[in-house]
Amino acid sequence: MNTRSAKRKNPKGITLEIILIIAAFLFLYPIFYLILTSFKSPAQINQPLAMPDSLYWGHYEKAIEKVNVLLGLFNTSVISVGSIGLLVIISSMAG
Repeated sequence: MNTRSAKRKNPKGITLEIILIIAAFLFLYPIFYLILTSFKSPAQINQPLAMPDSLYWGHYEKAIEKVNVLLGLFNTSVISVGSIGLLVIISSMAG
């Protein structure tokens, strides 16, 4: 008998799986709501449960204008490439 099918018939396993699905929904719903709200137009912000009529990119345009995203991306890339390079060199010498 397959252990996976035996585990599925176990009531404790099913209960645990249901609890974990509910917990995952509780943790992921705010992220979904945040993304959904970010695409709403300013006129639709006052309707919290409504789906956006169309994708409004104005909020992202404002954020990119106010924050120098390309400079941040460049800084992150330099730090990441530098640290990975050092890690490879030090690890190869340690090995």
